[in-house]
Amino acid sequence: MGGNPQSISGEAFQRFSFTDIDPVLAERLAQIKSGTPAGKRLVVKSGNRMVVLMRDKIERVEGEREYVRLHIGKESHLVRQTMNAIERMLSPYGFVRVHRSIIVNLDFVKQMVPMDSGDYEITMRDSSKLRMSRKYRACLLGLLRDSFRSDLGETTGR
Repeated sequence: MGGNPQSISGEAFQRFSFTDIDPVLAERLAQIKSGTPAGKRLVVKSGNRMVVLMRDKIERVEGEREYVRLHIGKESHLVRQTMNAIERMLSPYGFVRVHRSIIVNLDFVKQMVPMDSGDYEITMRDSSKLRMSRKYRACLLGLLRDSFRSDLGETTGR
């Protein structure tokens, strides 16, 4: 390593990879390298590799014990993360929790049908069906109502 204890040899630097650093830092480095604005990409560790995902392509997240499964089209990625942590990461980008084990991207919701129990059946654009529990209904309906107001240019003061 030469005389400077803080210098890194070229060989050690070439062996350095995203898996050697913090996932948040890895995400930011991927954003800088790609020129994509912050918030568009999500870097997750899936198995023994780091996967770069476009946030707006994630259709839903399903909890599986101490893991979450991110669904993107016909693919899915199992990530060691809690539902609460992934909810905090995704909620600013149009994701909403509809069940204790399900988070959906509102852009992929096709329809919601009320059920006799007070729950809703959510149909996604890929025709998959999910259940929204009563506990999360008010939050989702409020978000949808607000999004229609902003799409139509209405003010909330009416």
